[in-house]
Amino acid sequence: MVVALIDSGIDYNHSELSENIFWDADTKRPGWDFISWDSRPFDDHAHGTEVASVVAGGKNEIIGVAPNITLMPIKVFSPYGVTQSSSLYSGFEYAITHGAKIIVAAWATEKKSQALKDAISLAEANGVLVITSAGDQGYDLDK
Repeated sequence: MVVALIDSGIDYNHSELSENIFWDADTKRPGWDFISWDSRPFDDHAHGTEVASVVAGGKNEIIGVAPNITLMPIKVFSPYGVTQSSSLYSGFEYAITHGAKIIVAAWATEKKSQALKDAISLAEANGVLVITSAGDQGYDLDK
């Protein structure tokens, strides 16, 4: 099963994760970078790789929640944690059109985004499950 990780990319050369990485049949590269707009979604912020390790684990006794999945790295955040609505939407669209069955978006935003809402609706319309973070700052997420 292909799980898209929409984040700061993934260190796809990481010894614990490399066997789980998705490779795009068209570009022969892993995923896509919607910040640099190229096929090298390498994580230069570390957050995406950390989330990937929670999802897939590793081969040396690190157990993730889904160790036998294929991780599709999609980079939508700069090294400084900055993104744009167009990058977010494009990341979701790429994941859906390239066969992801699950999208993990383990980050938060304080700004309302119609593009993000539309991206989640697009995933739902295509039968793709979107998993988001619940927040780790103790905020009341109902507000």
